[in-house]
Amino acid sequence: MLTLEECERMRRAYYLHHKSIRQIAEEEGRSRETVSRVIAENSTASTQQRRNKPSPVFGPFQSRLDELMQRNERLPRKQQYTSHKIFEILQSEGYQGCESRVRQQIASWKRVHTVSAERPS
Repeated sequence: MLTLEECERMRRAYYLHHKSIRQIAEEEGRSRETVSRVIAENSTASTQQRRNKPSPVFGPFQSRLDELMQRNERLPRKQQYTSHKIFEILQSEGYQGCESRVRQQIASWKRVHTVSAERPS
């Protein structure tokens, strides 16, 4: 079992002192796989922190996007909103952020709300 101090020492050796994984493994008395795993865990944690970052610009418009997407599901295919049209609607209601953020939210909404089609056996 690795302690937090050992993990931090390995990360510092890798990122700050620019030592190789092999050299860190020798110095710490651990395998190269263990050192690689510790370094990989560090980068994964920082990525998750970025994903969970609050969105003060888009946050107030999240409920409106949900409403538009629910309405969009009931419309015929040719009349459905495009992501650009949804962006324009939100912009006319006071949204000052970028279109790519709206596209990201639409994609995440679709991942959550779309029922996967059953595959025939």
